[in-house]
Amino acid sequence: MIFVSHAWLNGKPDQRIIEFVNFLRDNGYEAECDVMHMQQKSATHFIEMMANALRSAEKIIIVLSENYKERAEEFKGGVGIEYKYIIDDFSRNENKYILASFMGRCDNITPDFLKGREIVDLSIDRDNQYRELFFKLSSAEKYKFSEVATEKTVPKPEVIGKFEPIQKESHSKKYNIDISPKQVYTDVDKKKFLEESFKKIVEALTDVSAEFCEQFPNFQIERDEIDLITFVFEVYKSGSRIHGLQIWFGSFNGGREKNILIGYDIGRKNSYSEIISCEEYEGRLDLNFQMGFLMDKKNLNFEEAVRMIWEKHFKPYFRMESNYVVL
Repeated sequence: MIFVSHAWLNGKPDQRIIEFVNFLRDNGYEAECDVMHMQQKSATHFIEMMANALRSAEKIIIVLSENYKERAEEFKGGVGIEYKYIIDDFSRNENKYILASFMGRCDNITPDFLKGREIVDLSIDRDNQYRELFFKLSSAEKYKFSEVATEKTVPKPEVIGKFEPIQKESHSKKYNIDISPKQVYTDVDKKKFLEESFKKIVEALTDVSAEFCEQFPNFQIERDEIDLITFVFEVYKSGSRIHGLQIWFGSFNGGREKNILIGYDIGRKNSYSEIISCEEYEGRLDLNFQMGFLMDKKNLNFEEAVRMIWEKHFKPYFRMESNYVVL
């Protein structure tokens, strides 16, 4: 049971509190307040009722206000009785209490004994679907932290350089000349670069296809992994196949050099629509469309290559009926 403690206004129950208790009950929390108990009996023993409610509650929400602060610090009325009990019980059952407010967080609503503690601002939490309040009521974790790893990350020590009593003048720095040797890429480097680019392109096309189908459910794009270096994308509209594309990592015309190849002839590897190779450019390796519709596209990274493939080999087949925008 959750008990909501609050101060009455001018001798009458606060209507917001009654609505708040009812809101909690509508959301599955067994919330109660003094008004609920008092209407169950014709001659309620107030002190006994409050003591039983505070003692049996699993959680107590204290709704702070200027009126509550005044009555609590002067130990007046029912609020004063509750406040005495809370002072004695708080240190033993700290997790039992939740401080809340409809008026923000400020000292003019917080009794001295409760100052410095966290307050749930219900006016802000309302815009977040009352997540902060519900986390505290359910004792659920707001953030899921990782388990502690079995091995600690320990930084490597900094290597101490050789002591040079006399600093030699750097002519290259003086004249702003880069004297470092040029990076030379081997055939192995190029093959690894193309292989990694192939994997990234397939992964990116898979992700973009899934997002497209989620937004436009009239289309379906199925990806089949023929083997580790061959993938097929089948495009369907309303269940009917309208397009197929095969992308694989291999050689063409019997050569030994590896490339990324794209073709429409599913199941065959001797017909190509695009051939993507790599080339060293300004000290780095870039992708080049060597043959096909995009053969003039050079010096691309894999994101740019994916964009070209999507625009040329997927997007022309995504056409909606006349009432819709043509993609």
